[in-house]
Amino acid sequence: PSAHAIRFMPKTTPTTEGSLAQTDSPETNGHETAQAALLVEPVAQPAPITVPAVRAVPAQRFSLITIGLFCALLTGLLLLRSGFFSGAWSAAALRWLAWGGLGLGGGMTLAFTAWAWRHGFPEEAMRLAIGHGLAFPHLLMALGYLALLQLAAPRLLASGLGKRVRAAGRVTLTNYVGTSLVMGAMFQGWGLGLGLRYGEAALLSFVALGWLAMLAWSAPWLRHFTLGPLEWLWRTLAERRPIPFKR
Repeated sequence: PSAHAIRFMPKTTPTTEGSLAQTDSPETNGHETAQAALLVEPVAQPAPITVPAVRAVPAQRFSLITIGLFCALLTGLLLLRSGFFSGAWSAAALRWLAWGGLGLGGGMTLAFTAWAWRHGFPEEAMRLAIGHGLAFPHLLMALGYLALLQLAAPRLLASGLGKRVRAAGRVTLTNYVGTSLVMGAMFQGWGLGLGLRYGEAALLSFVALGWLAMLAWSAPWLRHFTLGPLEWLWRTLAERRPIPFKR
């Protein structure tokens, strides 16, 4: 009841739902009738939420993610066709892409960070920026990092660590599926469920162990076999003929 109704409520007789139903009796005086009318107040109902309004945000997010993935895939295909990954680009072109991508993409990211800092990192703006708005600056920075890796690749691959990294890259499918199964069996609920028993710092140590395992087994395996197990299975099924497996 409102404050006005409580002020006129009798102190001796508490008003209940049952007593309000008896207000039509002859003993009911005018004061009690006015009191019952004040107590029965309409309650404003919230506006109904329509289904299209609820489904519009996930659909829009899905379309933006799809466009972003398509642009990233198209960029990778263009780099592959241009000979970027096979060493066809000159050192000058790689330096231009490295400094241009990191400079422009990093500058745009820093500009947004400065704006967000001044405004207290608003939640909605941060969600939109991280999810969609900063996709183009991050793509530019990724191209810059790729160019730096291409410039450093000859020296890196000549080292002992570089040779192990190259071997791990030749069995990428086996490494990816294998680590996913092992980590899932250890930390997910369908396995041992260890994910909730360790903090974030401890979980990072397991990630490092996974990296070390991939670097440790890949090179020795390729000394005896031409492909990784899943790579061999994939090529055998794709080419519909047995692929040589042992060296």
